[in-house]
Amino acid sequence: MRRLDVRKDTKTVLILSIVLLLANAGVYAFLVRPRVAAFHDLEGSGVMFKKEMSEAERTVKTLSTYYDKLKTTQDNIGEFYDKILGTKQEKLISVQQEIVEIGSSYRINPDVVSIENKEMADNGLEQFSINVPVEGDYSDLRNFIAKLESSKSFLIVEGISLTGTKEGGLTLQMQIQLTTYFNAPWLKETRKTKGATRRG
Repeated sequence: MRRLDVRKDTKTVLILSIVLLLANAGVYAFLVRPRVAAFHDLEGSGVMFKKEMSEAERTVKTLSTYYDKLKTTQDNIGEFYDKILGTKQEKLISVQQEIVEIGSSYRINPDVVSIENKEMADNGLEQFSINVPVEGDYSDLRNFIAKLESSKSFLIVEGISLTGTKEGGLTLQMQIQLTTYFNAPWLKETRKTKGATRRG
């Protein structure tokens, strides 16, 4: 077979070069490019995954207070309902007293202005929402809120809103929304009785 002479076979070399370029282009189009696109899609999925993980972490932090309150009761739900929650008649006054006592220890005079209750018949509970206006300096208010979250009563800080300031911003005025629950087993019994009456 005659060896290819570049000087004499310029046209042949040119054709072969074009064929090789087309072959490389075909390989890129059918093999490399889809993989590059898939890689970019994977990067986009990674960004979305990180965003979803960040949102999940925020949700976990929001629920951590509920978990911390409930995790010690997993072994004995009955004791939790009876001793920690108690009934409204047993615990409501003591809850209000504890809020005032905690405030006094940090030079804060909380005033419970409104209490709203909601019956949760399915769970045998009464939910109470308590609005507490307070004022004080930043450090005392921060300690007051932290103490509420670790109180002996089942108190959950649902929200905190700044309503005003005094003394050039040194004294803060806030509204704190608390939630607590009381054991109400008779609500379950009432629900069962009503359900049986309807069926009858």
